[in-house]
Amino acid sequence: VPGSDDVSLRITHCGVCFADVAWTRNKLGNSVYPLVPG
Repeated sequence: VPGSDDVSLRITHCGVCFADVAWTRNKLGNSVYPLVPG
């Protein structure tokens, strides 16, 4: 429940960069987990 200084948002779309997908799948062999792409 949002407070008086908060905003409520509904996410309807999301984009993912192919490089981030490769990074999370360790395609380059140098990913350090845990990681946050983007």
